[in-house]
Amino acid sequence: METLNNISIWTAEALVASGSAESPVIDLRTVKNPESIMIKASSVLGAADVKIEYAVSKDGVNFGSFDDEDDIISSTNTLFSGANPEGIHTVGMPNPLAPFIKLKVTELTTTLADTLVDLVLILRRSLR
Repeated sequence: METLNNISIWTAEALVASGSAESPVIDLRTVKNPESIMIKASSVLGAADVKIEYAVSKDGVNFGSFDDEDDIISSTNTLFSGANPEGIHTVGMPNPLAPFIKLKVTELTTTLADTLVDLVLILRRSLR
């Protein structure tokens, strides 16, 4: 038997132009796999455009570079261009095959100073 658990990573996380934020350490040792993320990035001043990256660690202290892994989302405006880019979207999460990860969100525009990001990580756990 399995269950899905939602973990709120950011709620109305404010990003300035070209700014970024890192999540706390996410412990995946009791998780079957990260399932997906739900994201909403919005701005009053224009179209928010963010990327989501992750870094892995074997001990929860020493992390590789965010550049070492493929982006989860390289651009919300590009990925969701046919839909509402500032709406709520769900994207599959790669299985990092590591016991610990950190997420990073970066505002890609150089002009928006009011981007807000909501992100929920959905984890699949085995109930045993």
